[in-house]
Amino acid sequence: MLLTIAGPVGPEFQVNTFTAGYQHDSVVAMNDGGDFVIAWNSLKQEGNGSEVYAQRYNVAGQAQGGEFRVNTYTQGDQQFQSIAMDADGDFAIAWDSADGQDGGGTGVYAQRYNAQGVAQGGEFRVNDITAGHQSGARIGSDAAGNSVIVWSDNTGDASGRGIYAKRYSAAGVALGNAFRVDVGSDLSTYSPDVAMDRNGNFAVSWSNVIKPEIYGRSFDATGAPTGPVFRADTQAADALYGHHVFLDSKGGGVVVWRRNLVLCHT
Repeated sequence: MLLTIAGPVGPEFQVNTFTAGYQHDSVVAMNDGGDFVIAWNSLKQEGNGSEVYAQRYNVAGQAQGGEFRVNTYTQGDQQFQSIAMDADGDFAIAWDSADGQDGGGTGVYAQRYNAQGVAQGGEFRVNDITAGHQSGARIGSDAAGNSVIVWSDNTGDASGRGIYAKRYSAAGVALGNAFRVDVGSDLSTYSPDVAMDRNGNFAVSWSNVIKPEIYGRSFDATGAPTGPVFRADTQAADALYGHHVFLDSKGGGVVVWRRNLVLCHT
């Protein structure tokens, strides 16, 4: 079945209630019924830096409750949020937290919610290694609520930089330790993205910090790689960035990125 988008359903609407300062970098996730959640970054709304806020909506676009702060720790900056939602509307938000929360530099944290927006437990640290900086958090979810979070780690390998991932069950239980994604690629990698299909298979894309190249790797629902690292782009350029990876319900995927043109690879 092809998706047909006839046009807007109603006018545009403002999501954030708090309007002082800056609210930016919005992300959105939607369930099978059309309910959705939008998360964004807000500057000095309650803490002394940037915080992550979110607002829930039903399928008709009606706000469900008010906007709410996601992060509990408010020292410094909590930012670069990512959100994923399962088929029933349960969702999780991951973000980068300020220097010092994990005892080292920047760390990756997440918070789970049920479909009614009730927090399931407290925020939790994702990265196992805490020395240096772990950043660039991205999260994907399958239909049942199992999830995977990816990030860039500048201390987890001999080169000082690598892409790592950690899997979680629908109950929020870590399924093993963090593992290296970009094995076999150039060891100068950063800015990951992740997508997960309905059955839990997932794909990760990332950039090379030195070369203008985009790479990726796919995994099955157990976290086992289904192939080697592959290069997504085929044309040399001065800069490739702003990449994203997407999977359909059967595990087929596409990687898109920005150059002077918008290019993609399936």
